[in-house]
Amino acid sequence: MQRRLAVTTAVLSTALTLGLAACAQQVGGSPVAAPGARASAEPSVTKSSSPRATRSSAGEPTRRTVSSVTPPPAGGSGEVRIAKQKKTEGFDDCALVTPADVETATGGTIDSAEGCVLSTENPSTVILASVTFAELAGDGDKKNLEVGGNTAVQTEQDGRCSVMVHLTDDPDAITPAYLVAVTEFDDVDSCGIALKLVQTGFDKIPDA
Repeated sequence: MQRRLAVTTAVLSTALTLGLAACAQQVGGSPVAAPGARASAEPSVTKSSSPRATRSSAGEPTRRTVSSVTPPPAGGSGEVRIAKQKKTEGFDDCALVTPADVETATGGTIDSAEGCVLSTENPSTVILASVTFAELAGDGDKKNLEVGGNTAVQTEQDGRCSVMVHLTDDPDAITPAYLVAVTEFDDVDSCGIALKLVQTGFDKIPDA
């Protein structure tokens, strides 16, 4: 029980961090030459037109099935693919996965629900579901997926499995991904549960 409480506390701390970080704002700007810089110090390499890669509209996937989870095509470029643009704000991301959804996916009963974190008994699990940064997929064994035609990644390590799906390729979106992480304390299919719940939440997110 002490181990479960410790992990639950860690998950709650992570959820709070994600929520606070989502309020961060991007800072733009361009470098300015220092006064007195010599004009002769011109670089010999030409500057690229833009440091940010852009998505070609011609390469946009045409699939629109939101409920499917399929492997990406072989030989893909690894770039983020978006078949269904989703909003990343303006809704309660902690309400996308309900206690009833969790009980259906796990076969257990809800023990507690606080914000974006829910825990179950019989089997014992702790689940975090939140819109977050794309960089927070976590460490571990990774597997590339597609959820509703959108790029997703499954990460598994030490009894914890998460599935993160990209909601948009808008470069101005601060939190462009949706994450469901399942920490197991009993022998359950944590990745299977994460996949079910990430699909459930993804389906409820408004289209952009």
